[in-house]
Amino acid sequence: MLYLMLNLKKALSANGCDSAEFMFCADKGKRIGEKLIELSKSKQVFSITHLAQVAAFAKTHIKIYKENKNSRTYTKAKMLTKTEHIEEIARMIPGEKITQPALEHAKNLVAASTSNI
Repeated sequence: MLYLMLNLKKALSANGCDSAEFMFCADKGKRIGEKLIELSKSKQVFSITHLAQVAAFAKTHIKIYKENKNSRTYTKAKMLTKTEHIEEIARMIPGEKITQPALEHAKNLVAASTSNI
């Protein structure tokens, strides 16, 4: 994993994303997604991201969330449907509330990412 992160960092730093802003470089998300897709052709890839541009490339999107029940907190995981995948990407764009422009942008991100596979 460290090897992958170092290679991604090296590839992206050459394109204007330095180490201080590496984790927050959303404009490089598409490039990260493309690198992960390329890697997934020969290896299993598991990615945790808050970048919509990276999440759009997911073949399988699993949402991790917390649920409170009877004064206890449980961590849950849910495999998302295609529609839920797009909605979750839309939620990543502006925040918790899904707006129509964010939903359209999410659909475009997913469509663009699947055309690159």
